[in-house]
Amino acid sequence: MDRYNDIIHIDNGCLYMEATAVSGRVCLSANQALMMASLLQDSSAAGLTMNLGGAPPPNEISPDTIHATLRAYVKIFVDAADASYSRTVTKKTITSFLGALRGLSSISHILLHTALEALSNTHPTTGMSEYALNCDVKAMRHEFNQKMDDLENGIDKASSGIEICKLAMPVIMESTKTTGSFVALMVARRKRALAKAHTEAALVV
Repeated sequence: MDRYNDIIHIDNGCLYMEATAVSGRVCLSANQALMMASLLQDSSAAGLTMNLGGAPPPNEISPDTIHATLRAYVKIFVDAADASYSRTVTKKTITSFLGALRGLSSISHILLHTALEALSNTHPTTGMSEYALNCDVKAMRHEFNQKMDDLENGIDKASSGIEICKLAMPVIMESTKTTGSFVALMVARRKRALAKAHTEAALVV
């Protein structure tokens, strides 16, 4: 947000207004991506050990591993914010940003899957109902990947700096919005599965 505030207070006349708007919006998208990364870290830290009353299942990724992975993505988002601030956004800046967003979506999907798997292993009946609720996830993930592919293809086809600059803001904003919706849904459904596991474990006790 500091970069965004710096950008919007730059006063270089009317010729710079459009570039300033683009830079500010790219910076805001980077900030939204950072918030998604934080959300995933919190979701991972919630863990399965507390909710299932035992050791996490073999397929559960440790919070430390997720933290290390998220740090790599965070660097890409920060670099994009810095590039927008200095107005040096390139094709690589955008494709790296998209790749990091895909990474966030993958982590959110894995976290949901491991929560469902653990619930199914400990409480099969409840697990089956949760798997049924999430039967649409595969289709949603396919739709997400298709949207991201389309956005990335548009950038790949851009052959000039002017084209890249024109595409930078809409591509980054749309990809951030698309990823945000997917990640939020995966996290919400993981939270539901963990809550179900906690409830079932309490009933057993």
